[in-house]
Amino acid sequence: MSSPLMSRIAPAAPASGVVIKLTKPVEGHHGLIREIVLKEPTFGDWVECGDMFKRTLIKPAGDGIERMSLDMDTGAVARWFHRLSGQPSAVLAQLSYQDAMVIYNHVQLLVGDTSKGNSPTPPTSSG
Repeated sequence: MSSPLMSRIAPAAPASGVVIKLTKPVEGHHGLIREIVLKEPTFGDWVECGDMFKRTLIKPAGDGIERMSLDMDTGAVARWFHRLSGQPSAVLAQLSYQDAMVIYNHVQLLVGDTSKGNSPTPPTSSG
């Protein structure tokens, strides 16, 4: 069974990105925009956009268990939307909420969890 959100994804975009068909086209400088193309992120994108979530360690309460608070940084999310789509803020602001959430889910998948690396242990220097 296929998800209705996943059924709106076209075949792979150039450079390993994703093409998302909009349910409600938006007005661009050169006419209606019917799909948003998200490019694959680079390290430079992360430097410019930052993490999409702010993590805060919460001191232990009476139970002695440390907890982590995870808060969405909507400014960073907006920077990622713009950076990966190449669309100006004025175009992105017109997106329907449903289309924006589909794009957001794909941005999260493309960016991944930046709190984890590819290695289970930090790299060491040999020097």
